[in-house]
Amino acid sequence: MARNIVILSPHFPPHYHRFWLNVKQAGAHALGIGDEPYEALSEEVRSALTEYYRLPDMHDYDALVRACGYYTHRFGKIDRFDSLNEYWLATEARIRDDFNIPGIRSADIDFIRRKSRMKERFRAAGVRVARGRVVHSLAEARELIAETGYPVIAKPDAGVGALNTHRVDSDSGLERFFACKPPGDYLMEEFITGDIHSFDGLADRDGNPVFFTGTSSARASWRPSTRRVTSITTPCGTSPPPWRRSAGAACRPSASGSAFSTSSSF
Repeated sequence: MARNIVILSPHFPPHYHRFWLNVKQAGAHALGIGDEPYEALSEEVRSALTEYYRLPDMHDYDALVRACGYYTHRFGKIDRFDSLNEYWLATEARIRDDFNIPGIRSADIDFIRRKSRMKERFRAAGVRVARGRVVHSLAEARELIAETGYPVIAKPDAGVGALNTHRVDSDSGLERFFACKPPGDYLMEEFITGDIHSFDGLADRDGNPVFFTGTSSARASWRPSTRRVTSITTPCGTSPPPWRRSAGAACRPSASGSAFSTSSSF
């Protein structure tokens, strides 16, 4: 029996249709759910999907449940529910709860969505992280800065990418930040200058990396600059370096296992 892989927002990012094409070519049903009209999907996305269910509003959770119910009725139990868009992590976990689908559940989502919880896992693994914590008030921020000094970086604890990230260099800048801070918890950290090392890859269902790539960027700074970048890519079957396990706590599920990403900025 073919496995049923439901894909939330299969058209974004636009060049990631190859993931779903390979799901389909592997013999599984690639079942898309999105808000884009079917005729507006690219030919590559349409050809990669077994079927597509359009929702006018993807934030309508009841409608999303009905879409999953439709796929369950038509194809059988959903084996995986996933998206390649970080924005939907919490929604993915909630659907897995409600349909008993393997993968990260709501009880564990904070460890891959909230930067403060990620830092806990990295500390437990013996990985050094920038000093910092979630601050809820100007007074709490000043207590932290008394330990770290300026500058500090303030970023949403549960943000996507670097959206709404700020550098604060002075007391006046700190006051301005809190005067216009967007709602939600903010993580504040000491500012660090140094080399950036990233580690990304895919892990199997037991947490063992089967593919990864490491990237080193020399002497990072706040402002973008031209810099030398070196990469190391290791295919399946090749022994990864001893530091590969530091990523294990931050793994997020995919159809065949997990995708993970680590960075010195955590």
